[in-house]
Amino acid sequence: MISEAQQKSIESDLSKFYGEQIFLTGHTVRGGGSINDAYELKTNHGKFFVKLNSSSQYPDMFNREAEGLNALIGPNVIDVPAPLAVGEAEGSAYLILEYIENGKPGNNFWGQFAHSLSNLHRVNNEKFGFDTDNYIGSLTQSNKWHADWTNFFIQERLEPL
Repeated sequence: MISEAQQKSIESDLSKFYGEQIFLTGHTVRGGGSINDAYELKTNHGKFFVKLNSSSQYPDMFNREAEGLNALIGPNVIDVPAPLAVGEAEGSAYLILEYIENGKPGNNFWGQFAHSLSNLHRVNNEKFGFDTDNYIGSLTQSNKWHADWTNFFIQERLEPL
């Protein structure tokens, strides 16, 4: 359940993001995996999605997730929810995301998805890695830069796991 302090903090962050007063009118529990609580938020500005977890147990997890989502948004080749705000209230960290309505996939959903994913993997960089470390589930994940993908994958993914 979202506490009153968490609600006020979320409303404040959304209000800053949109430059107008946003207030929650309700929320519905959604699946969040094993480490997050997840909610669909109803507001006077529409719907949003929020994830909450322990700020002490997973420090900066949602900041790193927001960075990763923004990196995926950058090339404009695949749709992912936009991160709107990251915050903390009552020992819980939260990430507010754009709400994407759940729907039935169209006839060519998987073909379009495969095409988008393929285009994402065509985005080039001189090195392999990321500017910050992040998480894979509850585990921290190193993203040190490497000159080639093979060394990155072996040293930053396979060996640590």
